[in-house]
Amino acid sequence: MFDRVTGFFRQEIEAILIITVAVAICATAGRYWLVPHGGALRQASRTMKELREAVSADHGSYSGATERANAELTRRLAGLTSGTSQPDNLSALLQTLIARADASDIQFVKIEPEGEIKGDDFIKYPVLLEMSTTYHSLARFVSSLEAIPDQVSVDRVGMTARGAAVDAALRVTCYLQSK
Repeated sequence: MFDRVTGFFRQEIEAILIITVAVAICATAGRYWLVPHGGALRQASRTMKELREAVSADHGSYSGATERANAELTRRLAGLTSGTSQPDNLSALLQTLIARADASDIQFVKIEPEGEIKGDDFIKYPVLLEMSTTYHSLARFVSSLEAIPDQVSVDRVGMTARGAAVDAALRVTCYLQSK
């Protein structure tokens, strides 16, 4: 019987060696590749479960935080636009510029609208404003224009000093929504 067993092993030695080498390679790969990745996968699964539970438990507070942030941003936008509504045409926007200049004790020497530039959602109107004023009045006027960034932006400022007064030229861009 011993001869039969050794004879069988002699005939199948190549297959046995190939299977042994394959098992050794699989065990080595499992040890160095699968085991570390499996631990990371288990940790990631635990983290996802914890996050899912936290989100479902605190859903109301996330919703409330979003609503509070939205209300704060709306309040800040209203502060930036000073509660003013968007003018319908260039004439109304120029009247706004004149009113803000009057509030800053500025009289315009010249108001010169330039060509319109059409965008997708708005039309830009560059306007050249020339005036004689003081430094403080000019600063108040520019500050009042910066308070309405959705309607006007100051592009360029040029000044020539005349003692306590200045001759100033401002290039502003007025924005109107396209219809």
